[in-house]
Amino acid sequence: MEAAAGQGRRFRLRVISPDREILNQEVSAVKLPAHDGYLGILYNHAPMIALLGTGVLAAEGELPQTLPYRLGPIEIFVSNGFVQVDHNEVRVVCDAGENVDDIDLERAREAEKRARERLNQQMKADLDRPRASAALQRSMIRTMLAEKHHRRRSQPPVR
Repeated sequence: MEAAAGQGRRFRLRVISPDREILNQEVSAVKLPAHDGYLGILYNHAPMIALLGTGVLAAEGELPQTLPYRLGPIEIFVSNGFVQVDHNEVRVVCDAGENVDDIDLERAREAEKRARERLNQQMKADLDRPRASAALQRSMIRTMLAEKHHRRRSQPPVR
């Protein structure tokens, strides 16, 4: 009898930013923000390359022992770059990436506030609106992810 979906059908996920490798782990499923919408990847996915968008990469897999309080999927903020799928390896190369555990909630909120203030300064002639909008999008996603993680950590463990 065939194994249930996801059981024993694992593949390598690598998430790489310019300054470090954020994740290198076996997983059973990945959902990530492509340039034109979210993309789901399972074991034996066809080879492909796609532009990476800005959002939350989520993966199902065994979590490292260093995070005993995490019961849900792996979640990483990623922004711009590309994803390559080949021979059961998913390589995500991103301009910016941050594990949910590394996001400073207060810093993310401050970045969101600054980005909103910049966009509200419509009279400023040298404002690069697309760049300011992208900064707001990144900060909003980081804030949302950090708040969700903070709520999850502050809840008592399910027994």
